[in-house]
Amino acid sequence: MKFAANMRGDVCFLLSCNSANLAAQLGSPGLSLAWTLLEAGFSKVVASTRQVIVNRRQIAVIEDSWMAGDSVENIVQNLNDLPEVDGAYVLLVPAGGDEAEEHPDASSNLPRSFPTRAPSQVKRLRAIEEVILAAVAHVGANSALGRRLAEQGRLISGLATLETRAYFSAATPQADLRDRIHRAIRTGWEHCVEEGLLGSGSGHGDVLQKAMIGRARLAPSSSTHSGRFCAMCSGTVWQTTSGVAQRWLISWCSGCGVKRASAQGDGPATFLDVDRPVLAGERHLVRLPMSDETTSGTVFVQVRDKSRRVPVVEQSERFEERPSDVLFAVPGDAGPDIGSVRVVIFGTDRLAYLREVFEIERSVDE
Repeated sequence: MKFAANMRGDVCFLLSCNSANLAAQLGSPGLSLAWTLLEAGFSKVVASTRQVIVNRRQIAVIEDSWMAGDSVENIVQNLNDLPEVDGAYVLLVPAGGDEAEEHPDASSNLPRSFPTRAPSQVKRLRAIEEVILAAVAHVGANSALGRRLAEQGRLISGLATLETRAYFSAATPQADLRDRIHRAIRTGWEHCVEEGLLGSGSGHGDVLQKAMIGRARLAPSSSTHSGRFCAMCSGTVWQTTSGVAQRWLISWCSGCGVKRASAQGDGPATFLDVDRPVLAGERHLVRLPMSDETTSGTVFVQVRDKSRRVPVVEQSERFEERPSDVLFAVPGDAGPDIGSVRVVIFGTDRLAYLREVFEIERSVDE
């Protein structure tokens, strides 16, 4: 057996299933033949970003192109032009390293180095894909919501593949294709909510929150202190991670429950800021935490009170860049106890679940 870390050479073609292991979708990002070979000293590694069934024709393309003196860049292009490959291979070199000058005909407009880790956008997309799979498992693949979620998962996976190929080949994704996928993702989330993703009388409960939390234990013994305290009950706000690769960060309070769930690295764990006191029959402002990166998508808002099994307010608003702050009105007949507002931000490459508990108050003249 020959370990990748012990191999020596200059150029390596990895004709194997998803040998780049991008965005840790198969486990730890360190478990990658491509990264290991680069760290072992190879100057160029050609790896696949998705499953490819290797056949003799691919090997012949590499052999014939190499013997003809083609550059590695051109060999990768020849491979990707094969119908069964369809753009799956990318060229990787060590970050900050220079490309070899062994082929004088190498394209001068190619970048001098390629990063050896997937971009944060692709990691977020893979994290969202993981949550979708968990949600499908919860509601059943044959349910209306399960079918909607499965389609959403295929769109998310397709976008991740598109962005990965563009990132590692220094190419610009086809603008029209990217836009079509973005629009389909936004519409898809709206359909999922209509089918009960957020638990609006669907009988499934809050599917999204359950899928994000997964098997994570919301207990102080398995969490870390966030350094913040709950605005409602003054309790400690804890943080823990969830998911197969611990991609999701969950912030929670032992008194009020989940306060935020979002992908790791998706900005600081800031929370909803609700104007208090919350008076029944009046409108109230909720300030949303902003991300430094622009996106587009839809914001869904639910307001609940303990006296009812279904939301007393449901509203949504599309946004093209950053979601703006939202207003909600607590009905005048809302229960005289505890309420909560849930805001879910569905971006084209983002998913953030935010929740805040508040006390419903009434004016003194009632």
